[in-house]
Amino acid sequence: MKKILVITDSYLTRQLWEKGLRDALGNLYGSQEFRYTELRTDAPGSMKWSTEPVKGVREATGDPGQIEKEIEDAEILVIHFAPITADVMDADKNLRLISSARGGPVNVDVEAATKRGIIVTGTIGRLAPPVADHTIGLLLAEVRHIARDHAAVMNGSFFSGQFLGRTRRIPVQEMEDKTIGIVGFGQVGREVAKRARGFDMKVLAFDPYIDEATAAKHGAAKVDLDTLVRESDFVSINARESPETFHLLGEKQFAMMKRTAYVVNTSRGSIIDEKALVKALQNNLIAGAGIDVFEEEPLKKDNPLLKLKNVTITPHTAGGSDRSSLRSIALTAGTVARYLKGEKFVPGEVVNPSVCRLSESDFRIWPFRRRHWRGRLGFYGRC
Repeated sequence: MKKILVITDSYLTRQLWEKGLRDALGNLYGSQEFRYTELRTDAPGSMKWSTEPVKGVREATGDPGQIEKEIEDAEILVIHFAPITADVMDADKNLRLISSARGGPVNVDVEAATKRGIIVTGTIGRLAPPVADHTIGLLLAEVRHIARDHAAVMNGSFFSGQFLGRTRRIPVQEMEDKTIGIVGFGQVGREVAKRARGFDMKVLAFDPYIDEATAAKHGAAKVDLDTLVRESDFVSINARESPETFHLLGEKQFAMMKRTAYVVNTSRGSIIDEKALVKALQNNLIAGAGIDVFEEEPLKKDNPLLKLKNVTITPHTAGGSDRSSLRSIALTAGTVARYLKGEKFVPGEVVNPSVCRLSESDFRIWPFRRRHWRGRLGFYGRC
């Protein structure tokens, strides 16, 4: 019997978690010791959502102190937005798996988990369909000036809004036969490509981790980044956040783009140099941008993007949908099931796979560092 603590919140409730885990585990559910606790966000020590790291975590809500008190000796911790700091891990010497219902569990101190031999998993692709929908939605809104024309009509400018697409510096562009360049061709990027092909667009893809055959399988031509930004009418950012992708698009790339090009970012704000983007929009180096994510969140009122007329902005809502919660729980429950059954993890779901690898030195130090490497022997070969 494994002890499992599930931390629920207002998005992923106990009712949803319990049903999803029961469906995924079947008879195995009843033979485990499950505990559910609701994350408190109003305690004095609660973290507020922020892109700035605090105690090794970001984009987290809730009180780490609550989790430290309630984790006890759980072997598996199932979470969504809860902040899992090094202190939380040290409060439970039996912890071996942190299974997050997020694609990138930035609310977990992964480095601390790795040092302690704790596996951390995410749910790759859980938001791919809604994020791809939102990407195309932002592109349409910006290219066709939908949000601006809506605002004009609501402000009583109905007739002056007519035919604006013909008189603006950049006329309203049709989507057919245009080229969309997708930066990051994982599950989200491939979903964007599928939707773009519905508009009869040509698709380019930049992703150093795929080959030409994989790109072609999904209807795209693999190119380098310079070629992509030069040739694309629309550039969609769908790469994962990492040191490699920090400021992947900056002044150099914007200078290479067509002056009629549009940029959409539904991934992470750090992938675009925001200052360079503002400069490019102010100087009309590109036609416009659709932005759902920002380098600093929540967005401050003095952010210069808010003063621009050639940008459409949404508040980090691309992942929301009527199915995203259930999909997140189903994928996380599948991870827990694989752990309990002793099966291999799905490729890509373990964010710190080094925990699954052992060297001769690991065997030598095992008796002396049991606290920090307590999970490695059991995880060997499963990532």
